[in-house]
Amino acid sequence: MAPAADRNWLLAALGCLALSASLAPPAVSQAIANGSFETGNLSGWTVGGVGRADAVRASSFDRPFGGFDLPFPDDTWAALLSTHYTPSSPSTDLDGNGVPEYHVTTLSQTFSVSAAPVNLSLSWLVLTDERRRTGGGAAAYDDLFSIDLSGTPILRRSVYRPGGGSPWTDTPPYNGVRYRVNKGGSPVNSSEFENDNGGGRMTAFSDLCVTISQPGTYTLTFTVADQGGTDSSYDSALMVDKVELPSSCVASPIRMTDTSGANVEVKSGGVVFNPHFNRQPATSDDGSVIAFVSNANLTSDNPNAVEQVFTFASNVYRRLTSFASGTVGRPSITRNGRFVAFASNAPTAGNPDGNSEIYRYDTVTSTLTQVTNTTGCTNGAPSISDDAAGSSIFFETTCNLGGANSNGNREIARWTGDSTFLVTAGSPTACTSHSPHAAWGTPTTAVFVSTCGFTGAANADGNAEIFRWVAPSSPGTYTRITNTTGAIASDAPSITADGAFVSFVSNANLASSNADGSFEVFRWQSGNSSFVQATNDASGLVAYTSARIGGSNGNLIATERLSLLSGTFETSLLTVGGGEAVLLTSSDFTLPAVAAGASPPAVVFQSSADLRGENPDRNLEIWASDSSVGRVRTYTRTLPPLAILQCGGYSQICECTNPRTTTDDLVVSDPGTVGSLVVSLVVTHTYVGDLIFRLTHVESGTTVTLLHRPLVPDPNPTAQCGCSNDNLNVVFDDAAATAADGQCSGNPAINGRFRPYTPLSAFAGAPLAGTWRLTAVDMAGQDTGSISSWGMTVTLQ
Repeated sequence: MAPAADRNWLLAALGCLALSASLAPPAVSQAIANGSFETGNLSGWTVGGVGRADAVRASSFDRPFGGFDLPFPDDTWAALLSTHYTPSSPSTDLDGNGVPEYHVTTLSQTFSVSAAPVNLSLSWLVLTDERRRTGGGAAAYDDLFSIDLSGTPILRRSVYRPGGGSPWTDTPPYNGVRYRVNKGGSPVNSSEFENDNGGGRMTAFSDLCVTISQPGTYTLTFTVADQGGTDSSYDSALMVDKVELPSSCVASPIRMTDTSGANVEVKSGGVVFNPHFNRQPATSDDGSVIAFVSNANLTSDNPNAVEQVFTFASNVYRRLTSFASGTVGRPSITRNGRFVAFASNAPTAGNPDGNSEIYRYDTVTSTLTQVTNTTGCTNGAPSISDDAAGSSIFFETTCNLGGANSNGNREIARWTGDSTFLVTAGSPTACTSHSPHAAWGTPTTAVFVSTCGFTGAANADGNAEIFRWVAPSSPGTYTRITNTTGAIASDAPSITADGAFVSFVSNANLASSNADGSFEVFRWQSGNSSFVQATNDASGLVAYTSARIGGSNGNLIATERLSLLSGTFETSLLTVGGGEAVLLTSSDFTLPAVAAGASPPAVVFQSSADLRGENPDRNLEIWASDSSVGRVRTYTRTLPPLAILQCGGYSQICECTNPRTTTDDLVVSDPGTVGSLVVSLVVTHTYVGDLIFRLTHVESGTTVTLLHRPLVPDPNPTAQCGCSNDNLNVVFDDAAATAADGQCSGNPAINGRFRPYTPLSAFAGAPLAGTWRLTAVDMAGQDTGSISSWGMTVTLQ
């Protein structure tokens, strides 16, 4: 994000649009007909394919094994599209994996948008039989569903079936209730979601909201398909409800801070009123650590309302600085959350003149390092990379670091971890560079905005352009990403971890799709130097002001956009080519950051809005789009590998009389209390029926058995050897549909997400900190193997 001065420059560029926008009418559109299906039928909709679709309600379902009714987001009816068997069904290949789909049903409606932007929202749920894993004719394929808008997919998923072959992302896991449709005369009657050993489950309803940026006629299409022809008796269904065109997308952001009130002091005979605030958030890639600036007394040791840097991790606040006065600039954090960089003008022993300097804090060693030590100039806007050492920080400077900026230009500098600084050499003297953003996984690479020209990247007209700088040494290599002329502004660049994709906002016509000159979000790909326009607002009422990119292929962008009609800001999570989910509307800048590696991906932002009715005093707070942010920690042990000790003696080949244990310890120092956890385990071992695995929290003494000789009956008869297949690649999760001990199929013999032998919920309430010990026991002779890796993902209370 650009500093305040650069943001004001961008907003000034938007001013010419605001006057004309104030005269434009608000967006209106045709409503979705029967969008909540409360007519009790599909009037207003068109059914296609094999036609297995109908309106259903709770009474349309039997629950042969008990459980609760299906929930409906809006009143009592919803639409259900089923893959229920149809003879001689034509085939297709929706996901392109070479396995055909049959029994395809579609449900669609065409509607008009007369003025944009508007929002399209809906709720969806999946039922499936494809979780059946054992017995004759076990489910073998991923069933699919897709939601498309005029041919453009906005959501594509395969059913949650570990080990499936579809490239489409799995749906969330299912609950334990089994259903059968019982609606006489309906085309979905007798659709079953109840087969043995884990079949017949549903997801929770999920909400989807995307922004339609251009007027026109659109067709919304829901599709469900049965993959593979050999297990067609196992049904899957897509349910949809509450299909609407709301004025804004409804979100339920989670408040990370709660700092109602203010600090009141008496100074020099007067009263000084300092409202508490929390601002400028930065997040690790998985959302486990949030860094931000606050003057509140979050940790009961900042009573004088001084600006400090805090983190929120493991559901605990931590104060990183102890400044007595001064201000702090927006923090930046490494991908793994270990290092935090920031700028501050706080007077300290190392900075007695109170100059604006760059600092780095190591959250593992609790060490604060002053990176710069200058006088009469400024340093700011740091962006840090390098998970292991935190030794690469790009930042703005007007200082003559290393003698490389004698003219005092605002340049971009890179600190390389010692006393060495690399500084851009822009020209002419009057030019400026700002807003650096470092590539997390490529410490030598960053992007920035500049009116300068550089060696190999001229900029004769001095327009504000986006540049990429690769600086392993001086002077480095420059790439001019944009090349614009005239009244064009480009700003707020960010770059993916591998340096391959760059996002930014611009009113240029870079992809030949922005002739109206509105401020849109663009993505540049380095491999072919191509641009994708990720947003396209044709109303003239919206201008994007921020774009923070993430995701393995640069497909996720957290955006901030300004409504030129109302003067409010909206924050959203944009999937390139897949729609935009608006999270909130706020009266002030939200400065969003994206945790692309979180599950689900999350956006962290600041807002003084009274979101969810939780902020009536309108203090500036930190919010997140998902409750896992700051509460989920993942720990992984990658081993040499570690050989599993064989049985020391046995009476029969599968009856060990002298078991030997193999252990590996994961030591955690993070604070917090365990709410829930899942455990991952990768093992190379022949005949996995020999194996027992346990997890112990040493300090509390709690032990859970993860795996106990799969396919060996319990209690173990002496002659039973269990699963004869090899290798494990398993995630143990209490919420999984089936037990790991009942699995034995293919190689790995157990592959996917399954319930442990005893529940992991035994760890609930245990401290996170301590020694977590994995124990392996081989209860038979002959077969051998080793542990390759294991780990756990913990959600804190």
